[in-house]
Amino acid sequence: MNVSFSLKFILFNVCLLYLNKVITMKNTSPFLYITITTLLLITITIMCAMNFPFNWVFYLTVIGQFLVVIMVYKVLTDNYSTNKTFEDFYEDCPIKLMKIQAENEKFR
Repeated sequence: MNVSFSLKFILFNVCLLYLNKVITMKNTSPFLYITITTLLLITITIMCAMNFPFNWVFYLTVIGQFLVVIMVYKVLTDNYSTNKTFEDFYEDCPIKLMKIQAENEKFR
């Protein structure tokens, strides 16, 4: 058995165990997952532009795909509620209509 393959297999299993631990964490904000996933995917983009070796980019892309799934799960299962509706545009600060007065305007 190749030593490189064994090391990659061990690294992959460690990543899976870490992801399992991350999924089971209950009181974490989904913004943490959004930030980690975004930074990883931006890093992959930079690595592609700098012609990093394919295996680095490939493995980080696979990890990134797992992180996207975890991120979506955490965002959708977050215990967030609001009393806003479509009329409020689902914003925390609803849009207030402003009346603009024109000075010295001659209308026809």
